[in-house]
Amino acid sequence: MLASGKVLLVLLAAVMAPVQPWTEFKSPEGGFAIRFPRKPDYEVQPAEAGSPTIHMYTSALGDDVYIASFHDMPISGALDEVAGILHSARDGFAGGVGGKVADQKPFTFGPLKGLEFAVEAEGVYATARLYLVGKRLYQIAVMGSKDNRKDTDVRRYLESFRLLNEGRDDGARAGG
Repeated sequence: MLASGKVLLVLLAAVMAPVQPWTEFKSPEGGFAIRFPRKPDYEVQPAEAGSPTIHMYTSALGDDVYIASFHDMPISGALDEVAGILHSARDGFAGGVGGKVADQKPFTFGPLKGLEFAVEAEGVYATARLYLVGKRLYQIAVMGSKDNRKDTDVRRYLESFRLLNEGRDDGARAGG
């Protein structure tokens, strides 16, 4: 009986423990803000011939990795070109993790159109959103084990993305 009482106390303490607050991270050079579970690491992937420089922020929580990246595209901005870029970025993401697109749906982000999709690979599941704002492509994703993921954390992360307008919040949020 004493042992089960200790287990109950440990479980109760775990439930009552304060949840680590997610903190908003702002990228002035990227023109966006997003809530990460922990302070993100930053990496720049230099441009190779014909490809843009990618700025990437990553933060891990448990088995999941939260990713926010951006890069500027050499595009004209025509609507068919925008759709092509979003689909190409989706396919590149899926290929990069050795997976296949499992689901996708368009969504709106203020006045902008975006693409949300899921990718399944061996042992990895990812949910991602793509936004093309002018010539800047934003990629927001959560990757990890499908069995251990918390969908509430995935939604919280994806929907916390917002654009900054010269240092001011312009009100555009991912939940659109």
